[in-house]
Amino acid sequence: MATDEHQIERHLTPNGWITGSEWVNGAQTKKVEPPKDRIETWVEEISDSSEGWAPPTAFSKMVWEATNVPAQVRAELTERFPRPEYKPWKQIGRKRRKLADCY
Repeated sequence: MATDEHQIERHLTPNGWITGSEWVNGAQTKKVEPPKDRIETWVEEISDSSEGWAPPTAFSKMVWEATNVPAQVRAELTERFPRPEYKPWKQIGRKRRKLADCY
């Protein structure tokens, strides 16, 4: 069963989040230079079944942080601008029908 791996960089700046570079199955599909005023950089990794047999899974990890930004400022920014996250789809349950309803 095949899965697609998708990575997305997200940079926290004083004005909010900016989407950065992206990779699909290890190949870079979009290259974006990190903003000069970034506070943090996170990479979100999404694993998705190509055949749709299971919902996608996603997790994020911080890969860079500015050492010259006080923790209080970072906390205020993350409260003001929540980190955007991928929302995996939910499987839709099938409505059970009686055999008699089919005729």
